[in-house]
This record gives sequence, C-alpha cells and structure tokens, in this order.
Amino acid sequence: MMMAVRRCFISIVLCALLLSSAEGVVVWVENVSLGVPGIVYYANDTVSINKDAGAFIGNLDAAGGTTYEYSITDFNITLEACSLESDDSSGGVASGNFYGGAKLTITGDLTNTEDNPDTIYVSDGVILEATMTLSSTETWNLHEEYDGIYGQAFFSPTAGALFDGITLAGGDVLKMSDFRADFNFLGFPISNPVDFDNHTGTLMTSAGGLQLVAVPEPCTVLLLAFGGIGLLRNRNK
Repeated sequence: MMMAVRRCFISIVLCALLLSSAEGVVVWVENVSLGVPGIVYYANDTVSINKDAGAFIGNLDAAGGTTYEYSITDFNITLEACSLESDDSSGGVASGNFYGGAKLTITGDLTNTEDNPDTIYVSDGVILEATMTLSSTETWNLHEEYDGIYGQAFFSPTAGALFDGITLAGGDVLKMSDFRADFNFLGFPISNPVDFDNHTGTLMTSAGGLQLVAVPEPCTVLLLAFGGIGLLRNRNK
C-alpha cells in the first residue's frame, strides 16, 4: 500500500515538473513593470487610477529567459475607485486603509522584444483585466515610506489577452496567474500628504509606477507540495 502511495506522489511531482518545463505548454508571466508618472491617484477620499501613459514603455518578463521578454507600449491603466475606510496617519506620516473589490485594467500593445521584435501579440487591446482578491468590505493599506506612498494589493485575472492566453511562436501559451500589485506614488507638485482623512485636494505623481509580481501558479505549487509531503511522510515511517 505504502509503495503505491509513494509511486502516486512521485507521479504527481513528475507531472508538475513536466507542466512547467515541457515545450508547447503554458509560460507564466513573472513580472510586469510599468512606469507611470503623472498619475492622479487620490481625490475625494478615494484612490483610483486612470492614466494614458502614451509614449511610456513597460516591460513584461516571463519564465524562460530572454525569449519571453516583452514591451508594453501606448498603454492605459485604470484602477476603479477604492474609498477610504479609516486613516491611521500619525506624526505627519500618512497611512490609510482603503476598501478592496476594485478592478485593474491594462490596455495597449504587447510586442516581443527579443525573439520576434516585429511581432505584435496585442494591438490596442485589453492586455489584462483583474479584480482584487479582497472584497469590497475588506481593506488594503497605502502608507508613506521614504519619499513616496506605497501599497500592495492582490489580484486575480478575469479577462484580457493574458487571461485567455497568447499563443507564441513554437506553440507556447503566455498567461498570467494571480499577482501582487505594488503601487509606488511619488508626490507632486507638493510633498506627500500628512494624512488621507483630512486631505481635500488631489494628489498626483512626479514619478512612480506599478509592479505586478506573479504569485506562483497554484496548480503546480499544490502538486509539488502534496508530492513533497507524501514523500516526507513515507520517509518518516
């Protein structure tokens, strides 16, 4: 019986490795970096983004090295409004908790920068649409740190080319799994706010950006975890 269980877990581990390494399979996006100065990010007790970045260029990196490096150009970023739930600012250092449930959308052009530089995979279309994993009754935090306002929120893709999958040369399919969005807002034209609750004006950035960092593809992680646990349990018997 134990031998059969052990073989089953070994098979699961091998399947997970094959899913992540074989040709013609899903290539998961690892990182998206978008520089977006000039964003108005706070107004009327809400955090939101609606920015046409124009000529600014973003980068997308995926598993597999330089073959899977891409440029995102002529892009537009929107983040639905997240209203202020509470203000924890103290001593002139801003910190605010904002409700979740918002949708993030990135539209524009997606091109390969290494393997096929002339190949446009998305042209003036929806590259990614995702919704916060936090509900509209849960909160996430924006806070002042050094010279900027920083925050993190987790999202699940719901639509767009990276949700449906982009078929690449050779048959691999480029997709994005759940990810963490790292927000970085540098205050302009005045310094960062001392609080959010009493700030009645709008805040925009002189520099800053948005970084999307992929959460490990859950199916593969679970398969590897279960396989590892099974082997450890068997070793301890």
